[in-house]
Amino acid sequence: MSRGLSERESQAIKEFCRLVREKLGSDLKEVRLFGSKARGTSGPESDIDVLLITAGKDRSLEEIVIEAAVEVNLEHDVFIAPLVIPESRYYSPLYRETLLFKTTQEEGVSL
Repeated sequence: MSRGLSERESQAIKEFCRLVREKLGSDLKEVRLFGSKARGTSGPESDIDVLLITAGKDRSLEEIVIEAAVEVNLEHDVFIAPLVIPESRYYSPLYRETLLFKTTQEEGVSL
């Protein structure tokens, strides 16, 4: 998956992805690991940054993702930090100019 993840973190990410795909279904468009874990530059206190691109902007989608992250974080003793962004916003011309967009596109690892 990524050289910056421990075995425990890899298992946690797999479980997290399974849960959000199961719960969001077709509303989940893309999942990407980004940040220090994707780059392989993480330290002992680093979180696991995960971008989730969704079909629409619905507060309930974000709540489902957060609940899944909390469940997996507690079960695996990790810290998955999800970032939920609607597809229409993420791929908009203005958003494509942001550092976050560029970083997740260049360094992000598709999950």
